[in-house]
Amino acid sequence: MRSVLNMAGVATMMGMAFIAPGLAQTAGGFLLGPSSPITINNANDPNVKGWTIVLTGCATSGTASETCATSEVIPTVSNTSLGITLSLVFESSTGGPLQTSGTSNRSDLSFANITITAPTGLQIYETQVNVNGSDPTNPAKVTVSETVTDGATTEPSLGTNPTLSPTLQSQTFAPNNTVSAQADFRAGTIVGTEAATMTSATLTYTAVPEPVSSSLLAVGIAGLGFVRRKIRRD
Repeated sequence: MRSVLNMAGVATMMGMAFIAPGLAQTAGGFLLGPSSPITINNANDPNVKGWTIVLTGCATSGTASETCATSEVIPTVSNTSLGITLSLVFESSTGGPLQTSGTSNRSDLSFANITITAPTGLQIYETQVNVNGSDPTNPAKVTVSETVTDGATTEPSLGTNPTLSPTLQSQTFAPNNTVSAQADFRAGTIVGTEAATMTSATLTYTAVPEPVSSSLLAVGIAGLGFVRRKIRRD
């Protein structure tokens, strides 16, 4: 099985990175907006290698037009021993905290829906969440949470914060080519002057070949072996 995944990963990692003019603040980054959906696919970033990401307009606890405009998402695709992984890193395009609203230094960036579609022949079976940040007053207030819907099933909410070890938390579910998620990135409280910061939040989605694709590949390899033995006998 691992050899199948590695072969798929090699194909996935091929290609040149591309940045769509006017969209990116950092290499591969796409600016977030408070209303219009963002669609990321091969048309505007071939580096996603066949994945499609649709993010609805982000909402915040403060002035959405300002806070969303200073944030971005950076998608990357990598090959791991577990499958092909898409990572979405949310961070500030200004070098400061991911989101800051008002004098309370509260960060709160939410997405009502993020739709992830894996390349043809792959099915998503795992998601992970991670967060980087700090809150000297209450570290547990720096959190990232996500609820995934795979097909007709809504999975239990998945969350993490820097006080957990490791901060990367994962969840598996029935494989699907497309999954949707609700995500919330938060630091600090509504009132007070906590110096809470969230430097970045990461959502990852891991996919493996569909069972049919794997079976066909196995049959093909076996067939090549048969043909080779037949040629040698002849």
